[in-house]
Amino acid sequence: MKFRTSVGRRRGGRTHRDGGREIFIFVTGTGPSDPASGELVGDTIERQTEQTIDNISAILEADGASLRDVVKVTVHLSDTSLFARYNAVYARRFSKPYPVRTTVGSDLGHSAGMLIEIDCIALPVREESAEEGEDFKEKAGATQKIRDTERFEAVPQGPPACFAGSGRHD
Repeated sequence: MKFRTSVGRRRGGRTHRDGGREIFIFVTGTGPSDPASGELVGDTIERQTEQTIDNISAILEADGASLRDVVKVTVHLSDTSLFARYNAVYARRFSKPYPVRTTVGSDLGHSAGMLIEIDCIALPVREESAEEGEDFKEKAGATQKIRDTERFEAVPQGPPACFAGSGRHD
């Protein structure tokens, strides 16, 4: 699957707006494909996780956001025994406080060789000009409070308890 992020056309990113102001960015299921060729990148969970997060980062950057703005992540692994190896990359690429995260085992057979797929929600906090109004400033303040609250850690102690089992992913 090919996608571009440089000319306003985004593959995967959808923005929820409030009066023309961006509030949330929703990034749909994104995998380890090369943006130019659409070909699957890598055959290890580490390499595929890196590429998937690179793709998410590019989509967010096209909307003026970054991985730091991500507040919720859902990860689909083709095999839950890959969790520790994927988690090592995830913990390095995302920063504390880590986004809230759900990791599930899924059938990713729709793309041969795909080991991981990630979707996320970002909540960028942007400075607005005075003419934007006090209402938005209040929302931005509430958003910052949400971002500053404690979130779940990406590196679990002991076996992960967040697996929802093996679900069908179509």
